[in-house]
Amino acid sequence: MSSGSNPALSLFVRGTTDTVHAFMLQSGLRRPIPDDVTWKILLAGQHVRTLSDADLGAIPLGATLPSRKDGTLMTQKFAVASTWRHVLSHDQRPATEGARCRNGPDPAA
Repeated sequence: MSSGSNPALSLFVRGTTDTVHAFMLQSGLRRPIPDDVTWKILLAGQHVRTLSDADLGAIPLGATLPSRKDGTLMTQKFAVASTWRHVLSHDQRPATEGARCRNGPDPAA
């Protein structure tokens, strides 16, 4: 693949007849961008692709993106279960016979 001649495809698209409204492509959907402030923050100098109205219409419409107008940044938290346990090897055992070092939930609990 040669460099320079083909820029990376942008996630931002608009149609040929409606150049006012733009969308961000996400998870197979086109999500409307709600306002100019959000547009400027998300775009950050990226290229906007112009698609034919038929091609744009073929992409399912998703929910409008949250506005960044009030300066709020979005975060997402994920729950992660801790299942990691470390059992000391025979050479590392403390003086108490059979003692173990456990990190994570106690399986006996």
